[in-house]
Amino acid sequence: MGKLIVGSMVLALSAMACGPSVSHSRVRAAQVALAQAKVAGAQEHAPFEYVSAQEYLFKARFQQSYSEFRTAIDFAEKSWSFANQARKKAELAIKLGKTGQSASTPARRQPATSRRAVFPTDTSNSSEKPSQVDPSAGGAQPISPVDQQPGPSVP
Repeated sequence: MGKLIVGSMVLALSAMACGPSVSHSRVRAAQVALAQAKVAGAQEHAPFEYVSAQEYLFKARFQQSYSEFRTAIDFAEKSWSFANQARKKAELAIKLGKTGQSASTPARRQPATSRRAVFPTDTSNSSEKPSQVDPSAGGAQPISPVDQQPGPSVP
């Protein structure tokens, strides 16, 4: 009976000791992955993933300092994942020859002020209102402004 109690206490203590070592190894792996992403140029080519990896690593270290090892492991794994994504995107961007733009960011569109809408022009009479299309007729019959009835008046 005494050996059973001692054995279970040793097992419990050894399980508690795993938290710091596992979290330390995961934090270290995330740190290495982040350094590899930086060398690959992820700061320029995959800024979202790179900054996410940095922040999750910071959060993992913070949780580790408060002995929240399970949470530290989770944040370290997220950091490692984002760092690897950032490295891969940076390597792909360099391989494709993209510089100065994130591999995940699409090309910028023109500002709205430089785009102009093109409307058909009616040269018959510019003072008339444009005709509307009757939806009940399948969109084929134009409605003249005279045919439209005004809505109910509000007292």
